[in-house]
Amino acid sequence: MNPEKEEARKNGSQPMEEDEGDEEVEEYKDAPSTVVTIKVRNKRTEEDVHATVLLDTGTKGNMITKAAAIKMGLRITPAPSRKYRTAAGPFETNQEAKIRTHHIIELNTRRRLMNLKVRVAPQELGSYDMILGRNYLSKYGIDLLFSESIISWDGLRTPMREAESDAHAAQQIQDNTYAESDLRLLSRKQTHLSLDQQNELYEVLQMHQELFKGQLGTWPNVEIELELKDGAEPYHCGKPIRIPHAHIETLKKELERLIRIGVLAEVNETTAGPWCAPSFIVPKKDQKVRFITDFRELNKRIKRRPWPMPHVLDLIQDIGQYTYVTAIDLSMGYYHFRLSEDASDKTTFILPWGLYKYLRMAMGLSTSPDFFQGHMYRLFSDKPYVKVYMDDILVFSHGNYSDHLKDVDEALKRLRTKNMAVNAEKTYWAVEEVDYLGFRLTKQGVLPQPKKIRAIQAMQRPRNKKEVRSFIGMVNYYRYMWKKRSHFITPLTDLTKKNVKFEWTEQHQKAFDTIKALVGKEVLLSFPDYSQ
Repeated sequence: MNPEKEEARKNGSQPMEEDEGDEEVEEYKDAPSTVVTIKVRNKRTEEDVHATVLLDTGTKGNMITKAAAIKMGLRITPAPSRKYRTAAGPFETNQEAKIRTHHIIELNTRRRLMNLKVRVAPQELGSYDMILGRNYLSKYGIDLLFSESIISWDGLRTPMREAESDAHAAQQIQDNTYAESDLRLLSRKQTHLSLDQQNELYEVLQMHQELFKGQLGTWPNVEIELELKDGAEPYHCGKPIRIPHAHIETLKKELERLIRIGVLAEVNETTAGPWCAPSFIVPKKDQKVRFITDFRELNKRIKRRPWPMPHVLDLIQDIGQYTYVTAIDLSMGYYHFRLSEDASDKTTFILPWGLYKYLRMAMGLSTSPDFFQGHMYRLFSDKPYVKVYMDDILVFSHGNYSDHLKDVDEALKRLRTKNMAVNAEKTYWAVEEVDYLGFRLTKQGVLPQPKKIRAIQAMQRPRNKKEVRSFIGMVNYYRYMWKKRSHFITPLTDLTKKNVKFEWTEQHQKAFDTIKALVGKEVLLSFPDYSQ
């Protein structure tokens, strides 16, 4: 089978078939491979317009509905006639438009993509405002990494949804619940432990069962304020971003759940204030979807109080040669912190059917990571056997199994004092090896995480500077693992310089191949011996 057609079939869209004549027929199957949101500024109204876009490797051209083109204020001009077949039915168009600049919200909204030509469809394109094909992906250097379910562009990565129907994906959002864990069954699932060890683990977990009930607690005696910068004025986004019809019902159920557990509150017309941010849908890697609130404008107006984030490799190497390690996964981490009433009003966001606001600390706020990391660090600062990076907690021990359970017991006890919730099913209990922050921890030392290495080795030859930067970024994450890495990568870094024209030569190919071969070698970074 033609590899291109086979790839397109996996993505949920059929490849384009070109006629021998003057007309071009493109088709796609209404089973999206990747969905993103782009932002375009309407020059006439000076308003931002958000569009739901399908990135489709199964089609070559780029299409936009006439309604979306008008909403963006685009100039529609005559063009040679072309026919298209879509799941919404066949159509013919002899019009096109040009989008001068646009942003992909999920990837990097500060960087502008320039001069996008699109064909104007006289009818709906399923549940999308636009369909952008291979020409678009190639022109802007956007990679769809299906082996990882990742969209990659210029060193930035965002999860994508594998080919499924909208209805299926929408249904997944309501599965995002936090049920109480069956601790006895959970202990029995730890097949790397003996039966006696499983029973001992169960006894420890049972003493802290409040952590595993799937209920959102509140960090005591803390209320977050969002302090404005001098001269800052409220921001209101105006109109809401369109939500695909297939997601509306289940999104509303998710909102109801968040309201029920005290994360969100509805805002009525009499209490609505001057603050308002847009929200939109983003597909997740596990084929679920979630809504994101765009707090960029609010972040420009509030003061951030930076807290030092630990260097990942330093944090890991501080562990030393352990005997057992437990990697605790917190549930709903940010949501444990309550916002003040004034801060809550500032987080108001809009959806097509109403206004809501956060009652708890939200993702996307510039202050959230600093605040959360600072509190988690102070919680465990006197426990040298606990390492914390945001909501990923490592408990490691140098003694026997009983010693490790005592350490785990102490860590869980601390979390209980702050009413935290733990995802028991996603926690690795008393293991000898574990993947953590892109690395694999073993009793002998640290390895690069195998799936990350496979992703590097699977990368194709870069076609532009953006793809070179993406490759370098992935390799540099493990910059301390391989000697002479910088020597080999120099020809590629030189290629990314501002005044250097992109021309891929044998020297660059050799460097590219050498680095891929280098990262393929199993390299173990031993834990340092601090006693020497």
